[in-house]
Amino acid sequence: MFPRLQFLESEYTIDNIRPDSIVYDDNANSFAIIEYKNVRNKGVVDQGMSYYKLIKDRPSDFVLLAQKKKLNINREDVNWDEARIIFIAPEYTIHQRRAASLAMLPIELYRISKYEGGVFGLELLEKKTEGKMSTSVVEEYSTEKFLNGDYDNTGTDEDRKKLFYTIRKIIMERFPDIEFRQRKWYAGFHSTENKSYVCTISTKATSLSVTYSTKANLFAGDPFVESLIDELGKKKGNLGIGSYRSTIKSESDVEKMLFLVSKVYDDNKN
Repeated sequence: MFPRLQFLESEYTIDNIRPDSIVYDDNANSFAIIEYKNVRNKGVVDQGMSYYKLIKDRPSDFVLLAQKKKLNINREDVNWDEARIIFIAPEYTIHQRRAASLAMLPIELYRISKYEGGVFGLELLEKKTEGKMSTSVVEEYSTEKFLNGDYDNTGTDEDRKKLFYTIRKIIMERFPDIEFRQRKWYAGFHSTENKSYVCTISTKATSLSVTYSTKANLFAGDPFVESLIDELGKKKGNLGIGSYRSTIKSESDVEKMLFLVSKVYDDNKN
């Protein structure tokens, strides 16, 4: 149903709250809660708010559950900004859909349908990302402050700021379903079609670090790409989402990077 989500547990109680299903998003390195509803008169925003607050308030409980299920993750490995709440129901009222679209929470509403032969289908009706939204840009944090290092004291210089805006402009123009998301530690490019990141960017003093959001080795033998997985299978420390990264220092690096981003984008669609 959701190939990029790894099921962890059903009706697992945390702080006297028992969600239907808790899952882990391998692509975003974060948790999600799935709630199944078979009636139309129950609210989604208040329940979604409660679940989202649960993830934010009790992160150690979610990590402990994942570790019990043999996931090799620690609290610092999780991108908590990417947590989301998924509702699945046969139908929603217009009030539920309107409330979900207005809520400043990462809530997704899916309508489930049953067809002949026991086949089920899912249709995404509403999707909301935490923070202010425009057509294609989601900014919970300020990009200017991110580049200046106001959040983590690792801002970059003026030349690299220009490179950042060049990269953002090209990616947004080249890939029609990409949404830009500014997070505290990185900036990301997220596909609204398959609900996964393509790449993320973090800053260094005189360079940009682009992390390709894939665990598949699409870059074998490419000297421009560094693997973030060590010989023991443990992921190296990194602020972005993914297992491979490149260092961008000049405009000549941008075209190399864009070619690799295209490979990830195409692979994520398959």
